[in-house]
Amino acid sequence: MNQYGYAEIEQALGVAEAAVSVPEAHGCLCGALCVMPGFSAQHWLRELMPDPADGTALPDSLMVDAVLAQVHRSTSEALQGEEMSFSPLLPDDELPLTQRIAALAQWAQGFLYGFGIGAPVVSEALPEDVNEILNDFSQIARATDAETSGGDEEEQAYAELVEYLRAAVQLVHDDLAELRAERKDTLSH
Repeated sequence: MNQYGYAEIEQALGVAEAAVSVPEAHGCLCGALCVMPGFSAQHWLRELMPDPADGTALPDSLMVDAVLAQVHRSTSEALQGEEMSFSPLLPDDELPLTQRIAALAQWAQGFLYGFGIGAPVVSEALPEDVNEILNDFSQIARATDAETSGGDEEEQAYAELVEYLRAAVQLVHDDLAELRAERKDTLSH
């Protein structure tokens, strides 16, 4: 579990001049961890920079290093653990539902981006359930800022989507363990 709160992570991303929100950054991390062995916190930070190709140096900040390294470590441990303790990093329920839906869409978009940078894999080579989940995440990433009444049914639907996201990421991570192991072997040779 993250020892830092959402606001602290948001501040660290701001200091790092990250071009993405906390949910999108965390989704990117999770997508990459599902397919890339050895995806480091520094590699993750480079992906979050506005344009790492322009020669911009990574921020030299102990706060950024500490916070993002801890988020990276705790996320990696949660995905690898047997307790199914993984949870997507999303804003608290005190925010209006429309903002939480937008954050959920950003998380799914980040996951797809992270998965893409880490896996030049043709979809036919992936297990069928992984392809289905990626398609679902693509739909979630298209969620809009539609007006909501914030009623109990909408809150329940949002909670179910968050739970689906949590379980689906864990399933993708577990299903692709063999792929990560093969890539690790390839990298070590």
